Amino acid sequence: MKILLIFLLSLSFSSIFSQARIDKKRIANKSQIYNRQAEERFALEVKTIDEFMERFNFAETTLIRQYLGVINPTAKPNRQQLLKTLFEAKTQIADSLKRKFIHSVCDSLNAEYLNFFQPDWFAEARCLFNQGSQHKYITLILRVQRTQNGGCKWVIAGAEEFMTNGKSKNVTTNSDYDGEKGLNPYSHVLNFTELEDAFADTKNINSYLDEAFITDRTKPILEAITTKKINFRYVQDIKYHFMQIDGWIFSVQQFKRMTRQAGWLISELHSANQFEKDSYKKSVLYLTNNQ
Repeated sequence: MKILLIFLLSLSFSSIFSQARIDKKRIANKSQIYNRQAEERFALEVKTIDEFMERFNFAETTLIRQYLGVINPTAKPNRQQLLKTLFEAKTQIADSLKRKFIHSVCDSLNAEYLNFFQPDWFAEARCLFNQGSQHKYITLILRVQRTQNGGCKWVIAGAEEFMTNGKSKNVTTNSDYDGEKGLNPYSHVLNFTELEDAFADTKNINSYLDEAFITDRTKPILEAITTKKINFRYVQDIKYHFMQIDGWIFSVQQFKRMTRQAGWLISELHSANQFEKDSYKKSVLYLTNNQ
């Protein structure tokens, strides 16, 4: 009887250890699958607007091309295929319009590319300000501007109309300002947090503004900022508008989610001639004709 009991116990322990080994293997396999999925999501996500532009331009150095080359060296995606992945999947853009746009961009005789340093692309920043004890959202438009020393910086090019309770004072800006100051060309990566320093630097405020920024419509907000009637808190949302591609306007927004398609993706697309682009600048981006 004792021998039978010992035998049964040994079978029970053996079964337990075998099950433990199976469970450990299952956990290891699940962990490997999860790691592969996380790696894939990271590679596919368009993490910054810079990476969006690289992928749009089909740059060899972009992470997605390097990743695809590692997992399948024989597969060579073309530019058209990568451009399709830059459209947000749930957008209302018609497939026919996407195809027409991609065909236009990838024209073998006149392929088009985005350029960080060239004009006609803008950041729309929805900013939170404190106005006394109240919160107020104001949209600012920023663009990249070349500097005299050959570098570049972000400048404020336009602003949503700001309504004041009373008559605004005439804005007086310092003509003797440090022209080398400005928002770092990489400040978009940090959601333009440098705007807080820019608005505090009232002596050099002109260095943070596009030359055509100050108009009768923008004077009230500039006066409110420089006199501390409103105080910048942070940027809530950013949306980019591109007009560099001949005949087209498109917008790019960030989609934060744990899927294979995430990050900075095209959310809006319109065919547009030069007249329509000029109208878009004025009606959507609060810009003037010469911007």
